[in-house]
Amino acid sequence: MGDHNINQIILSCNEDPTYKDFWGMVATAYKKMFPDVRVHLAFLTWRDETDPMVEYMRTFGDVTLFQPVTDVPEFSQAKMIRFILASQQGEDVCYIDDIDLFPLRRDFITNKTSKRTKDHLLCVGGEVYNHGGCYPASQMTAEGYTWKRFINPTDKTYRGLMDEWKGNTRLDKRENVCIKLDWAADDYFSDERLLRRLLKLNPTPKQEMERGYNDYLEATIDRHTFNYGEEVWNYDREKLKAGGYVNAHGVRPFNKFASHYEPLIEYINQNY
Repeated sequence: MGDHNINQIILSCNEDPTYKDFWGMVATAYKKMFPDVRVHLAFLTWRDETDPMVEYMRTFGDVTLFQPVTDVPEFSQAKMIRFILASQQGEDVCYIDDIDLFPLRRDFITNKTSKRTKDHLLCVGGEVYNHGGCYPASQMTAEGYTWKRFINPTDKTYRGLMDEWKGNTRLDKRENVCIKLDWAADDYFSDERLLRRLLKLNPTPKQEMERGYNDYLEATIDRHTFNYGEEVWNYDREKLKAGGYVNAHGVRPFNKFASHYEPLIEYINQNY
């Protein structure tokens, strides 16, 4: 596994182009950074294995299909299938991230994954929350069997997992995969809150690390700095060229703003 100690990078999405259309660009960037690592998409869809869209998506990396259940919002399912997929990977060490997060620095990943202790779940950035035991999903890393230990310890079907995760909650109402999506009220399902619950129900050794920066707007190119009215992404181009940013939190949807990613793609092509 080289200096990174990971076998797979796992992302997920459903058919919503807001997220799905990031796959090709982000998978290509990961393959340039980690040519020996399997980039793997958990794709929530009604399409079958021979569908032309699925075949096209597989030109960028591996794609595993998950058929939606109709009584759980796809928003929730699309978040959780990446962890379910990781739990199915046996001995492989699986690194999780968001599909709309564009990697810019290999060492931002390797300086954490290379230090992970075997049979431990790597949890990065818990210091950004004030909730005990809650961690960002980004950069979580563990063996497939370690993921299985708390995601699906009793080998439930996909339908069974969705039934387990809806309805009653234990620590936070946002654990419920069926919670009504209300962005304005900041009220919606949180995979990170559900993971906290699952880790309490099925204690798993964890290894905590800090992200490595204090101000994310200094370390990352963030969509919050995008001026939608003028369609200008406000970040330091010279800092990008010098490797001063660790990743980019993508402006969405990708296809509408694809031209704004050209400097990021150029940076990856020149440096990896």
